[in-house]
Amino acid sequence: MAMKGLRPLRLASFIQQEIATVLLTQSRNPLLQDIVITHVKVSDDLHEVKVYYRVMGDESLDLYKTTLGKATSFITRSIGPNLKMPFIPRFSFIYDTTVTDEERMESLLTNLKRDESDV
Repeated sequence: MAMKGLRPLRLASFIQQEIATVLLTQSRNPLLQDIVITHVKVSDDLHEVKVYYRVMGDESLDLYKTTLGKATSFITRSIGPNLKMPFIPRFSFIYDTTVTDEERMESLLTNLKRDESDV
């Protein structure tokens, strides 16, 4: 049972490194170079890959989503042969909101503490 869970984790780590390399070194689009891969989740059967990302640039998030959507086949073709698997998994790119959620939670807690001290 433990071995089943290790393969997706190892593959996720490898895919994260490969996608980051493709975005930084093989992409000609500067928008793609502003994307940071935060983490990757691979399904137990290895057929589905969810790639979570953040953006470092100043453009609108929709523009990054559109650009990344158009580049998905390029990214898949670029890293596919390196996976050494009999099939290429299906990739989906998801904007990572965890930092935003953490910042919002921290702001709420700060406001709550300030309100309590005013009472």
